[in-house]
Amino acid sequence: MPYRLRYRLAWNHGLSRAVLRVYTRVLLDVYARGARAHGVPSGRTSVTVIQRAGSGLNANLTLSGVMIDPRRPESHPGARMRR
Repeated sequence: MPYRLRYRLAWNHGLSRAVLRVYTRVLLDVYARGARAHGVPSGRTSVTVIQRAGSGLNANLTLSGVMIDPRRPESHPGARMRR
């Protein structure tokens, strides 16, 4: 990623949140399309964390996400989902 854009993402919270929204929407759409292709209903839940590391020109923005799939226990015999 170009240093100029990397710097702006690291210091502009509104811009980094906008990038996070696009990232999450695209990733959830990919999973939903895959689920539909296999005839399985898709759950659309995620948790994403924005991490900033470094300073100045070496600043990095990292998006760490977990996509929660409620169908997971059904695909593994003996697995249970707790509430």
